[in-house]
Amino acid sequence: MALLLPADPLSLNNLAELDRREGRYAEARTLLEQALALTPPNGVAAAILHNLGEIHRFYGQYTTAERHLQQALTLKESLFGPDHPQVARTLNTLARVHQETGDLVAAAAGYRRALAIWDRYPQGYAEERAAVLTNLGRLCHLQQRYDEAEALHRRALDAVVPPDPAVEAAILHNLANLYNAQGRFPAAEPLYRRSLELRESTLGPHHPVVATLLADYAQALRRNKRARDARRLESRLQRLTAAQTRDNLLGHTIDARTLR
Repeated sequence: MALLLPADPLSLNNLAELDRREGRYAEARTLLEQALALTPPNGVAAAILHNLGEIHRFYGQYTTAERHLQQALTLKESLFGPDHPQVARTLNTLARVHQETGDLVAAAAGYRRALAIWDRYPQGYAEERAAVLTNLGRLCHLQQRYDEAEALHRRALDAVVPPDPAVEAAILHNLANLYNAQGRFPAAEPLYRRSLELRESTLGPHHPVVATLLADYAQALRRNKRARDARRLESRLQRLTAAQTRDNLLGHTIDARTLR
């Protein structure tokens, strides 16, 4: 029997968010496209466009992602003003698109503007503020500004009190990658392990984000002459990747760089 979906765009958007958080990106995108086709009011349209931008970023479809996110940003600024938390949320995601396409100047400007907005709300939005801080840390990592990168990741960890497992896992993953790039694998390995524990407990063992973490951890093990341990993770990664072939067969392979 066919599943009866709600006919209003807000409900479709909310269903899509559930799919996205559980790693069902193709299903989420279909729902969001259906929601947008219903010509929602501007506030709902801004949320849908932002979420569509996230989905296209996951797939590495950066031109489309940027277009949706710019549209969402324009709507949010007109509805809420330039310094609203909803604006900061889209700025952060748009900055990630810029970072992943190599426009590091635009990425840094977006992150810093988003962080300035979050700093106006010291009693709330701790997870969002931490996300921007660790994203800035990743940007500094790319620029080989390792001390700044570490300080930003540490600030991100301190920003989330009590810890949010999903946010903590992302920060630890980023910090582990930083340490590994510096040749500090003994410091990196426990962070990879802890991030994996947190991600499996919050997202489940088959989520695409888990696959990305396994790939980074296995690569770090190989770099440090731990081939047997690397093969164990790579075997698991192959099984996990095989279970996600539906997206690949549809021509929507997820870009692993985006999954943090």
